[in-house]
Amino acid sequence: MTFPFLWLPLIVKNEVIRSLGHKECIILVLASKRAAETVRMARIKTPSPLIDISATDSIQLWHGKVVLFLNQEGKPLVKEAQIIKSEELKKWTNQSSNSVLENLGRVYNEIKNIFRFEEQFNLLFSSDYKKVTTVKEVLSDPTMKNWGDFYFDGETIDPEELKMIMDMASPERSFFSYAKECPIDFRHENAFKFRYSQFKDARWVKIEDLYKFTNGQDVSLLRNNFTKTQIKEFISYWVNSEIDMFRRVVIKKMEAFDLNEIADGLTLLHIEGWRPRFTKATSSKQRQKTLLYLHNSEKLLILSAWVPGTFAGDNGEPEYDRIVNNKQGVIELLIEKKQLDMEWESADRENKQRISNRLRQLDDEIEDYGVYFVDGEATLSDPIDD
Repeated sequence: MTFPFLWLPLIVKNEVIRSLGHKECIILVLASKRAAETVRMARIKTPSPLIDISATDSIQLWHGKVVLFLNQEGKPLVKEAQIIKSEELKKWTNQSSNSVLENLGRVYNEIKNIFRFEEQFNLLFSSDYKKVTTVKEVLSDPTMKNWGDFYFDGETIDPEELKMIMDMASPERSFFSYAKECPIDFRHENAFKFRYSQFKDARWVKIEDLYKFTNGQDVSLLRNNFTKTQIKEFISYWVNSEIDMFRRVVIKKMEAFDLNEIADGLTLLHIEGWRPRFTKATSSKQRQKTLLYLHNSEKLLILSAWVPGTFAGDNGEPEYDRIVNNKQGVIELLIEKKQLDMEWESADRENKQRISNRLRQLDDEIEDYGVYFVDGEATLSDPIDD
């Protein structure tokens, strides 16, 4: 007996459709016009798809729910049961056309009418993309211009390709370049105007470029030409800047150094058992993200800035984040203590007495926060062990 799906009340049909997987919805749309209209009316909300430009072109509906292959060479990326092969999509494609791009656009437009995507689609240029198309051809297509995240996985990226991508930069888009080689003399005014950008080869980036950050950038610069001295000077500039320069910057270390070598002179708070350090930006009415985070690992240096009380680290420890947000006030006391210690050295007798009284008060307040000193470094007890 066939289940009388199309005879069900609209509300019930919508609930049935929303309980289906992505593949089942697409198959239902392909089955009949009436079923297609019913599925489209349900407007199922789903994460953004990934359009893969490669010799095995596909559209992947996050997160691996279904993969639509647009040619016969496609090898399964997921279980066979989750794949809709190209021959099943003949209703949507131009069978007389050899244009991969045309059929990608056709299939994307069809699924866009089925699902309600949370964001724009994401675009991936796999390492073998040149076998089927070019960056220029793809980005010149009206359908392909509305990407949200752009992933470039080719071995090299030439200046024209990089320029075309950066011409489309905006705070709503992200760019991930995994190219092993980028043009060393490349320059572009939009290079850091993405919401997030990552460059596997960042040797074209000059340290002076970082000083120009003003838009809350989130940038990862891996292979680069920055020296320890340059990084130290940049950190000092960042701490004392009059404006919020960036949200996060990740720099691959091209030479070994300890944090105290590049943060010399800064007042840092260390949390017991954890590598990161915290400090506060120099007072400025224009800065909101005054809580500064410095994480120096074996290979990477991570710098980030936070509005006080909003810190959320990458370690997945809510208790750690809570302690940082509750205890960060001690950093201002530590900065004041350091300043008064220096003033005491040159103060006259009367001022020394005043400073000494304040220092004793500060010591008590700092101790109340649970901070103790190890080799002169302010250390907060590990919140996870408490």
